[in-house]
Amino acid sequence: MATVRGTLMVTCLLTLCACAWGQEPVLMLDFGKADSSVEVGFTGVTLQDIYSPERGFGWAEVFPYMSEADQGSGTALQRDFIYGHEQGGPLPAEFLLDLDPGTYQIALMAGDMRYGRGELPFDVLVDGEAVVEEWHNRQWEFRIVGVEAGDEPVRIGFRSSDVPDRRYAWWHCNGLVVFRADTADEAREQMDALSEAIRDQWYAQYEEVFPEEDPARGEITDADRERGYVAFARDYLDLVYPGTTPIARERDAAMLAQATPGEYEPVSFAVVPLQDLGECRVTVSELTCAAGEIPPAAWDIRIAGILRKRQGRDEKKFLRGPKILYDGARVAVPVGDTRWWWLTVSVPEGQPAGVYRGEVTFRPENAEPWTCPIRLRVLPFTIEKPAGEMFGMYYGMHYALYPENRDRHFADMREHLIDTITLSNESPAGGWEDGELQLDFSKMDEFIAAAQRYGLTGDMPWGGVRRMRSMVPADLPDEEWDDRYKQLIAATVAHGDEQGWPELLCYPVDEPSNNPEKLETAQRLLGLTRQVEGAYTYCTPNAIEGGRHLLPLLDYATWQHLSANAQTRAETLDAGGTFWYYSSNYGAESDVSRFRSGFLRWRLGATGMLYWHYNAFVGSPYDDLDAGRSDMFVAAPTPDGPIPTIGWECEREGIEDVWYLRKLEGLMASAPGAKAAEATAAQATLDEIAAGFPPDGRENLGIPDGWSAATFHRYRREIAEHIIELTP
Repeated sequence: MATVRGTLMVTCLLTLCACAWGQEPVLMLDFGKADSSVEVGFTGVTLQDIYSPERGFGWAEVFPYMSEADQGSGTALQRDFIYGHEQGGPLPAEFLLDLDPGTYQIALMAGDMRYGRGELPFDVLVDGEAVVEEWHNRQWEFRIVGVEAGDEPVRIGFRSSDVPDRRYAWWHCNGLVVFRADTADEAREQMDALSEAIRDQWYAQYEEVFPEEDPARGEITDADRERGYVAFARDYLDLVYPGTTPIARERDAAMLAQATPGEYEPVSFAVVPLQDLGECRVTVSELTCAAGEIPPAAWDIRIAGILRKRQGRDEKKFLRGPKILYDGARVAVPVGDTRWWWLTVSVPEGQPAGVYRGEVTFRPENAEPWTCPIRLRVLPFTIEKPAGEMFGMYYGMHYALYPENRDRHFADMREHLIDTITLSNESPAGGWEDGELQLDFSKMDEFIAAAQRYGLTGDMPWGGVRRMRSMVPADLPDEEWDDRYKQLIAATVAHGDEQGWPELLCYPVDEPSNNPEKLETAQRLLGLTRQVEGAYTYCTPNAIEGGRHLLPLLDYATWQHLSANAQTRAETLDAGGTFWYYSSNYGAESDVSRFRSGFLRWRLGATGMLYWHYNAFVGSPYDDLDAGRSDMFVAAPTPDGPIPTIGWECEREGIEDVWYLRKLEGLMASAPGAKAAEATAAQATLDEIAAGFPPDGRENLGIPDGWSAATFHRYRREIAEHIIELTP
């Protein structure tokens, strides 16, 4: 392994550690590949480093199941590791350390900055005794273990945990740091200081950039400074950044919204704190009109957290901006960054139509309160999920930081109008015993039943089918291999029918692109699946030419948004398939999230859409800069359940846009002759929307040219008015 850092950082790291407890680390080792970077101040370790008394550390023995990886993401310490991997067995391995007699604490570091490994627990041993059991490593982290050194080398052991549902055996380690310390707390403080220094050095490569603020943004006045803050209403599709200040009309604006009974609808306001405001409380009054009332409990009050967000895939630039929406009813607000509140109303089912009025009150501890009027128009109709359509979410437990919150994830998805999820890794266990196929579906049954309880009942893309390939011996003749593969598919489909599962869409290859090997594999496996009665096929073409080769074998062609267009839709339908598409949600963009799941879906003519991904982050989900790509998630993980992002709330708004559009189209199709003029006017509005952008996902990664926040609201209002006019 080649060291690529200078001696200055080494000195800084060691000084920080020494300052923590007056003791430098005894040894710092970075595990990885020979051609990978070594963290500054560390010594590189590869599988070639076998223990010898002269070296003082190394592997006791290297086994065939041990290997090295460099994931190309994160710091030099985070990006690479040494691991054990095999279909079965504990994969024991030992790393030996020569230490002077005494008490030590060792920080063992683990984390895969590309894939989640939480479903593959492993154990750590010291001198043959387990000190860490079932380490479910879901993000970059370290564990402290204590050791007593004597005359013999200390033996640090690794093994795959012996758990009942072990799909395959795994352990990994990125490195270790040895501290001369009596307690784990002492070592943890030193390790925290070391980690902070490494992070600071990593962040130094990034340049902060700033949003292009509206040149009409207003100035802060003396009256504002005397009051201590500026509060203003803001359209929720118009992002508020830490440096945002209001224009004149926003200072005096009311919060305006419209929604149908049973619908969610957000409004927002922001505050520029010019002094420490202390604890600030936000409340919404009862909203009233002659027809009825909407209680304060109907409102969810949140505040946007400010995070560093990566700009571009490869550029080393970041922008501080809003993303995660935390509980905002009671928040401490110091002087500094502009803060942004989101207020989302859940209009009660059966709420009478009318214009409801009330007010929001912002009450800071150290200044006078501010109130802003709210006007909410409840429309005289309801919207529903269109028949035969689907809104789905890619979801995998291997990404889940808190897998115990799975059911909360399902409830959150349903609240955001998601109908189904992908089954990323779920598949039966077992195989052939004495020539008979024996499969255990218990875990898959439980997982799907939980999803169904929360209303996730749509057709489910089944990525877990990929595990079926490993259940068939690779050395079988082709004909026998094909027959066994079909047996596995048939048994799963039959079991699903018995249990009342949603339809499984067999998903054997992901994003085949134009790769000949992937396309050949996809054609073979999709063709075999097509031979199984009752089985459906699914794939995600991310390149047009490659996708065309698969269309004759696909029941569901879910094109990447870059390849979804009028042409691929027509070719999919001509081949007898169902045209869906998938896109991504970084959770930070409001208008783009709403557009991709709403007007773009309608324009593409897709009857299904899936978002990637509910939770897919590398490293920490709260740090977008700690790895080689941006974190992709719509809900932030916490021990108490998911927290929504801006993009997640706006994705629901986009889904509702489609519901509005489909309702209008249905009314137009069934309009009597007496409503011909109204139907013609409605068609003119739809034609105007369609003319605003082409049916091509590649050309519509952002919102169309000429669109603004006001465009979304104008079209929603016009569609609602047409629905009212056409409703018998």
